[in-house]
Amino acid sequence: MSQILTLAQSISASVATYEESLRKAGLSEPAFTPNGHLDYPSTSPDLIEAKDTLLSKIFKLQRSITSLMEVLRELPKSVRANKICLSRICLVDYESRLLK
Repeated sequence: MSQILTLAQSISASVATYEESLRKAGLSEPAFTPNGHLDYPSTSPDLIEAKDTLLSKIFKLQRSITSLMEVLRELPKSVRANKICLSRICLVDYESRLLK
């Protein structure tokens, strides 16, 4: 099984955990709708952990399907204008580990 498919399946399981945590907290799904929550009240550690886990996995999936050049093209023009030697760039993920 490919890394991308494995991550996608892991995200699906994390979504189920997150939705269950929302339900237990009595909260609706987040949405940018006119009557949606502007912010959620303080929530349980379980909900916070479920959300953080889900976001981390989504980031890993995005990183798995995005090339280095695509990432660099998305940088602000002011950053790209600096003559950066790509061989010296050190990208770091959320856990401060070098990306491979």
